[in-house]
Amino acid sequence: MLIFNWLFDLIGEQPPIPPHFHRDLIAAISSTDQTAADAAMRAHVRYGLEATIQSMRKISIEIESSWRTGRKNSTRK
Repeated sequence: MLIFNWLFDLIGEQPPIPPHFHRDLIAAISSTDQTAADAAMRAHVRYGLEATIQSMRKISIEIESSWRTGRKNSTRK
């Protein structure tokens, strides 16, 4: 999982992690409130998801537009 996070950070425009992002997550999942732990973990996993999806769409469009000709962003005449 960490490898994928690293790759997404390299290719995408990921939002910066908020202050205390992991500390707050640990506090929630180590508490006795299962609902809060569940909500915190779901929010953690989904953080930056939209930015990752947008980055992958951009890459997909670039690949789709160039794979047949072997040239990046080429257009057929």
